[in-house]
Amino acid sequence: MKQQRLTFLHTNDSHSSFEQELRLGSLIRRRRAELRAEGVPVLLVDGGDHVDMSVLECMATDGQLNLDLHAALAYDAAGVGNNELMRFSLERVRELSLSSQVPWLLANLREQDGSLIGGMRESLLLDAGGVQVGFVGITDQVGTTYEEFVGLQNTDTVTTVREIATNLRAAGADLIVVLSHAGLNQDLALAPQWTGLVDVIVGAHTHDALHEPQLESGVWIVQAGAYARLLGELHLELDLDAPAGQKIVTATGQLLPVEADEAPDAELAAIYQLAVAHVEKKMSEVLTTLEAPLSHDRLIQELATTMREFYGVELGMMFGAVAVEGFPAGPVTVGDVLRNLQSLVNVSKIEFQGQQLLGLLYERNDPAYYARIKFGNGIRPKSGVPVGRIFFDGLTWDEQEGAITNVRVNGEPLEHDRWYTVGGGEHLAHVETLYYPSLAGAKLLHVDDYYYVKDAFVAYLRQSNVQTEQEVSS
Repeated sequence: MKQQRLTFLHTNDSHSSFEQELRLGSLIRRRRAELRAEGVPVLLVDGGDHVDMSVLECMATDGQLNLDLHAALAYDAAGVGNNELMRFSLERVRELSLSSQVPWLLANLREQDGSLIGGMRESLLLDAGGVQVGFVGITDQVGTTYEEFVGLQNTDTVTTVREIATNLRAAGADLIVVLSHAGLNQDLALAPQWTGLVDVIVGAHTHDALHEPQLESGVWIVQAGAYARLLGELHLELDLDAPAGQKIVTATGQLLPVEADEAPDAELAAIYQLAVAHVEKKMSEVLTTLEAPLSHDRLIQELATTMREFYGVELGMMFGAVAVEGFPAGPVTVGDVLRNLQSLVNVSKIEFQGQQLLGLLYERNDPAYYARIKFGNGIRPKSGVPVGRIFFDGLTWDEQEGAITNVRVNGEPLEHDRWYTVGGGEHLAHVETLYYPSLAGAKLLHVDDYYYVKDAFVAYLRQSNVQTEQEVSS
């Protein structure tokens, strides 16, 4: 029996938690050095969603800071998550994958002609102290989302991994590891279909903290939470003489917390501070000066105006979750706007029927809708935020004791059967995203992909004077 030990250090879903990552980097270097000093080969991998464009430093560097940090830590391979794939233009995704010093692995999503995306690889074969480790990358295909909205092509995940794993075995792989950004439930469902072919799934996407490796149908599954708070370790005892799919004798693991007093890694800190200096220079531009505080409600109203003017249409509409809070009196900088309007909501042109608009006027007062906490779909912070009330520009009405009357569009009576063109955020076209029943049936006419409400508001402020509530009422 030819015995060998091997350890995987694994991370996932850091979401550009940069200051936390500096401490995580210090822990990674220390644990890798300790294990190698014991003669244990170590591979460092990431499961994806390392980027998050709601974070200023990531957005202002267009993801380059993330690449630089991964390269400095010498990751061996990285999976590709929805935040890598959905928050940049496809051209930028290609550029990032081509320039990354760490291989990006993705096999079950491709260009329309079937080729790999940019510089991505479907697989990788690495030597770890004499152990040949084959890697395959997959991601959650989110149904047909990437095919419909990004211009990519799904492949069958089960078949694709089987074929690649078979080829890697033929090339000499002792172990097959899937870097999966599909989520724990999908990983558990996929494992039985890969028994004997895949040995380990390094998971991501669902932010599950698996403090011990989970065995499903002969496949070991691990995942290390999110936001760079934990470092995963998977320790394998191998019998390299055993048949394929049976070489793991024992598998143990743990999640190490990144303690608050962990010193930041010096090299990563230097890279980060250089990026921060670059970002602050861009973020310090003063867009306007408020004579009095601007409440959250008034801000959302201004965003509705921004959307209407952006498209030059009949109405503007916006929902409260786009911004975390209002603004205090005083100067408002680019950085202030981007820190407050964290959510990633594409600017869009939508059609609503008059009867839908009337329904929304009633529903916007119902806490069952506006107070409901929203997670995901680009809404930030990721800890959740209320959906918030819907505000309009160009729509007026009288309201008394719960009754809505005298509804007008730019001074003309609302026509229930007429379709009105509205500038707003893309989420307003999807009832399943924002929950207001009267959103159902909206027609999404145009989406300015990767141009967010926050970007439009920065441009709006550069050429407009925002009125505070005090100024409006005076």
